[in-house]
Amino acid sequence: KILVVDNDATPSSAQVVEAVASSCPFPIHYYHEPRRGIPMARNRVLESASAIGADWLAFFDDDQRAFPDTVEKLLFVAKRDNADAVAAGKIYAVPEPQPFWFVDNPDRKPAPPRSDETADGPIDSRRKKEVATNGVLFSSRLFRADGMALRFDERLALGGLEDGDFSERACRQGALLVDTRLAEVSEERHPSRFTYWRQVQSSLARGGAYVARYRLTNSYPRAAARYSVASVLRTMRGLGQLAIAPIFIPFSMQRSKFTALEGGRNLFTAAGMVGALFSLQHEFYRKIDGC
Repeated sequence: KILVVDNDATPSSAQVVEAVASSCPFPIHYYHEPRRGIPMARNRVLESASAIGADWLAFFDDDQRAFPDTVEKLLFVAKRDNADAVAAGKIYAVPEPQPFWFVDNPDRKPAPPRSDETADGPIDSRRKKEVATNGVLFSSRLFRADGMALRFDERLALGGLEDGDFSERACRQGALLVDTRLAEVSEERHPSRFTYWRQVQSSLARGGAYVARYRLTNSYPRAAARYSVASVLRTMRGLGQLAIAPIFIPFSMQRSKFTALEGGRNLFTAAGMVGALFSLQHEFYRKIDGC
């Protein structure tokens, strides 16, 4: 079964879903969640999955495509490893034409080929403390009322990291989270996500979300002590990266751009941390890229 949650003030996608449902080989359940925010929409999915008695629930982002065997392989790994959550491997497509600030880490090594059922390696090498919801399979034990009864924290509505918070709480309660190289999803983000400004904005929201998540389970003084120091270190690192980025231009434009981007990210992460200490949160996901 497929669950679709329309997260808009009005049910704007109803006709599209109805048209797809008429020719889809799987039942499609359509729900409208007018409260704007990713955790609100995902909580509606959890409640709907519980209502129909689902044993497993797979989440995919709207900029991702699952392959015909993605869910099958995720379920295979979950049962093989006796895992509560399995994160799929990601294949990132490069937007064409390639945006100027679409820059990968020049030191990142390519992943080894994904070939057979033995390619994953031992569970301990794949165990995670948290997983994102961009291509993941969850056991209903995580969200059922007679299980852990977890929900995404709606206080993190448009800032991000609510999926990491959800899965981290599951891990603390004894859930086994793993990743796999067997199941994959492809992902192609809109080119507007790769402007310099949009990427550092993401770090602004992420820095705030770090503090917001920490404050949910710790006192404000502890959060202030931890992240005031972290923000200073991030600021110093970011300024240093921006200062040295031009030095790399004659040798490697890719490294120069990557260093400049990392410098901006660190500065804006620090700003987000400081802002969150004053209860300010940048709502990165209020803007819909491509619209």
